[in-house]
Amino acid sequence: MTFIANVAEGAEIDPNKRAAFAAMLQFEQKRLTDVAEQLNGLVDSVRELGINKRDPKRKTDINATKQLIASLVETVIKREVQVDQIKWDETELFLHTMHCLHLDFEVSKRRWQPNDVNDLYNLAYVGKSEKYWTLEKRWINVIKQAGMGHYLYQPS
Repeated sequence: MTFIANVAEGAEIDPNKRAAFAAMLQFEQKRLTDVAEQLNGLVDSVRELGINKRDPKRKTDINATKQLIASLVETVIKREVQVDQIKWDETELFLHTMHCLHLDFEVSKRRWQPNDVNDLYNLAYVGKSEKYWTLEKRWINVIKQAGMGHYLYQPS
């Protein structure tokens, strides 16, 4: 946060470090693009199978989303991760919001974008007793649809 605050106050990146910084940004953008493509591939395969939008189990059966998250974690830490190794109650905002978003993508023409992945990953840092502050109506709506509105910070 110090880096962001410094940039906001007019600080510049050291010219000797600009190339390394640009390379880091490119790497991160590629990583987010790869995850978005992976998620879109999954959405496409589910669409091909045919989906019953009205099936009540779709909204309540969150196990496939847990498995998906575990596999994404595996690719990052390069180690096998079992679903039961993750403390889901500590990441419920992330879990339920991702589940809600993914269900929406399965029945719409929307596609995952790298920025969606980045915004979603930010939710993983919100603990059980913390609040998330955003002014983006889209994210506010998705979080509320996921039943996680109690995580939203309400400015006084």
